[in-house]
Amino acid sequence: MNEFISKTLEPAVFWNALAAVSTLLAIVISLFYPWYTKFVEKRNILKLVCEEIRWNHERLIKIIDCQLPIKDRERPISEVKVWLCALVDEMSNVVWEQYKYQLATIEPRKFYQLKCFYMHYDYLISMKEMPESAQFVSSISADATFMLRIIAQHKWLKKEQLALYK
Repeated sequence: MNEFISKTLEPAVFWNALAAVSTLLAIVISLFYPWYTKFVEKRNILKLVCEEIRWNHERLIKIIDCQLPIKDRERPISEVKVWLCALVDEMSNVVWEQYKYQLATIEPRKFYQLKCFYMHYDYLISMKEMPESAQFVSSISADATFMLRIIAQHKWLKKEQLALYK
């Protein structure tokens, strides 16, 4: 055993072994670093989008429960118009608009799940510019499906967020 240690600690053998171990470590890091950075980027983007949906969900519940003050109280407008104005003013999709193309390339399956939610949200935003008669008809069909999508999406997000934070 002493002979092995003395031979290993000789300068020529020691530096060659250290160079081999360092080279092996550099190769392993260079192979796994791109995979790891892609994984971290995907996780961070999903966290941001999930957090935005969670925040929008809380705002929507407060709008429906009439706990949020509506900014447009001076003008007489219909109840549907008030709801749509509050919805569009209080909810945001800034994070989605910023990261949707990256998410589409990194994680297509989750992108399509989230895209369905945001397509419906964009439809509600476009309802704000419709005439009031069209808004009322559209809102009757949109309310139920939008709430169902949000609830279904939120159940998925709870599981997803738990998995992301582990």
